[in-house]
Amino acid sequence: MSTRTLRLTSPHMHGSDVEQCQRDLNTRLQAWKISFQVKVDGDYGMESRDTARSVLYGLGVDAGGDFDGVSAADRTKIRHGWEQLDADERKLNRARARWRKRYRERIDSGKPTGHANGIDVSNNNGHVDWAKVAADGRRFAWCKASEGETFSDSFLLDNVHSARAHDILPGAYHFLRSGSAVQQAWHFAGRVRAAGLGRGDLLPVVDVEVPGVTTALVGQFVAEVKHELGVKPLIYTFPAFTRWGSTFGCKLWIANFDVARPSIPSPWKDYAVWQHSSTASVPGVSGHCDVNVTDNLEELIW
Repeated sequence: MSTRTLRLTSPHMHGSDVEQCQRDLNTRLQAWKISFQVKVDGDYGMESRDTARSVLYGLGVDAGGDFDGVSAADRTKIRHGWEQLDADERKLNRARARWRKRYRERIDSGKPTGHANGIDVSNNNGHVDWAKVAADGRRFAWCKASEGETFSDSFLLDNVHSARAHDILPGAYHFLRSGSAVQQAWHFAGRVRAAGLGRGDLLPVVDVEVPGVTTALVGQFVAEVKHELGVKPLIYTFPAFTRWGSTFGCKLWIANFDVARPSIPSPWKDYAVWQHSSTASVPGVSGHCDVNVTDNLEELIW
């Protein structure tokens, strides 16, 4: 059996955590009958333990790992092998499934699911007190998962799990940068899987707002996310960001502040969710908070 070294560097992870992640990954590789092992030496790090787990849930092979020579079939096993869960993960997965079932029952029971207020958060907000957010009447929340080809938001797992625990519908978004759309989509998909997000949660989102990001890049990202996760993301953008030749079959999350109704960029006809302020004060969130509203919460569900 050959040995390969996975190289992903960061100062934010201790050697013992690194080695444990290496061992975890080796357990997966054995289960998938892949004929090599990752070297257990503690010589690499990642931005956080939960980011390291995303290697096990779908992404690491193609986003910085030294895995030249691995067959296409084995790459597919590693990228999609997150479905093979250990005992603890199966227990957590069942809990997630029960939560989603209860949420779906509330929708099917005829209780109001239309108009709803929500927030979106990132590492810039630090620790969020989700009990206070829920008490403020917020029913949904998108949490930053990733940015560009390598950055992972270290608060993602805590935000998703805690929001869900307080009956707030969670989701994840990716901040798109210029570069490889495919690598960014793989990175994002790995983070979504690591957070345990899927059907019954909010749709994934691509945040399109910085210079250098073209509509062609957005189209490539959308297509690859659809391939990886089986669903197209919402597109978050500003009214005047660029000329959109296509919606790429995606719903619109529009950011437009201090107006009675947002401007809708063509060719969209309407929005699914509106970010109406980036400077709101929300109990449980430090500093300014992005706040959102939708007229049809069910439309946002994966």
